[in-house]
Amino acid sequence: MSLPDYKVLIIDKDGQNSRRIADFLKEKGFDTETANTGEMGIEKIKIFKPKYVVVDLVLPDMNGFDFLDFLLANRQIVPQGMKTLVMSSHNNAENVKKAIRKGACDYIIKPIKAETLLPRIIFHAQTKRSIEPLKEESRSDSAATGIMDSTSMYLHLFNLVLKEANTRKSEHEVLFNMTRMLAITLKAVRCSLIQCDEDRVTGYVRASHDDLNVNNIKIDLEKYPEVVDVMNREQPVIIENLDSDPALAEIKKNFQNIKFNSMIICPVYKLGYFYGVVSARMNDKSKAFSEDQIRFTMIMSQIISLILNSHIPLPIELKRPA
Repeated sequence: MSLPDYKVLIIDKDGQNSRRIADFLKEKGFDTETANTGEMGIEKIKIFKPKYVVVDLVLPDMNGFDFLDFLLANRQIVPQGMKTLVMSSHNNAENVKKAIRKGACDYIIKPIKAETLLPRIIFHAQTKRSIEPLKEESRSDSAATGIMDSTSMYLHLFNLVLKEANTRKSEHEVLFNMTRMLAITLKAVRCSLIQCDEDRVTGYVRASHDDLNVNNIKIDLEKYPEVVDVMNREQPVIIENLDSDPALAEIKKNFQNIKFNSMIICPVYKLGYFYGVVSARMNDKSKAFSEDQIRFTMIMSQIISLILNSHIPLPIELKRPA
């Protein structure tokens, strides 16, 4: 297998580490190069023209932020569509946000494993669907002309969802029912609520649509690049089935352990702070989401955020007397 469109350049002062990662990716069919300094990396970008650059935050001659600034200021040397992934042993939320603002597509915590980097690269190779905010006038026009055939159905669904959200059931049972309703509506094979820990590498499955007993199951977020991407950007991610991309479909044949299904992943908040994600995964035959399905999932994530806020215990002085 050869993947000329997926060249990877690894820039790391630790030559042994970069060589190990490069060799692993080369075994999988990727064309790879390494560099030990930022300046050397810039020269290799000009010649090698990589699709992906994995750069350490701390280099002998510059830091990763300086490197990103240079790329932004010298776009003429950057190959079209090139994506930069920053790696660092400093697991700091501000560093992540700063790297994303400066143009990085990902922030990976060191020590980095080649087996972890691979799904991150493949994740960023997939086409992400964007959803524009729905304008008030377009909603009015659609309703007036009868274009939104599914409006009644979704109003009925939201009525059921809001009723469930206002029941006296336990928080966990309500969250389970939310994921279950979402799975039924989307015809998804898996819908989950995942809480992301402050360490940014540990997650907990708080609820899953297929089993009421699933609660606080610990997971390694490094195995879920789609969740990490939403955590880093705090924006929904919509991925269509990658069989439509011939090169990525070829990758799919060789990596059976990496999931390529269509997915919708939306951020969830608690008290105004990022809490985790709602994740919906379709079966491998699903090709595309309708706009209604995407917007329904986004609204469900907001409702779940409200549920998490509403189940915070009240101070004793605010509780009603018996």
